[in-house]
Amino acid sequence: MGFRFRLRTFCVTSIARRAGLSRLRVSRKVWLMAKMGRPPVAKRDYRGEFITVRLRPGEKRAIIQAARKASAQYTDWARSILLDAARRASGR
Repeated sequence: MGFRFRLRTFCVTSIARRAGLSRLRVSRKVWLMAKMGRPPVAKRDYRGEFITVRLRPGEKRAIIQAARKASAQYTDWARSILLDAARRASGR
């Protein structure tokens, strides 16, 4: 995987005009590395809401152990268990 670069040109002509310097033209070129990081998530997959639950250390260990038995991360396991319980409670 190679690096990608973008060329950005900054021109402060409009700033110079506001300052009354109509003949001044300043321009510089800057090479910027392409933004690297996490790719964008589709809107249907976006999870931006949080529920905070306080647990005792033993309760958290029990959740983690149950998730390991199900071969899942504990956050995903807890989400699925909570959603199942909410669906049952609402009658869906």
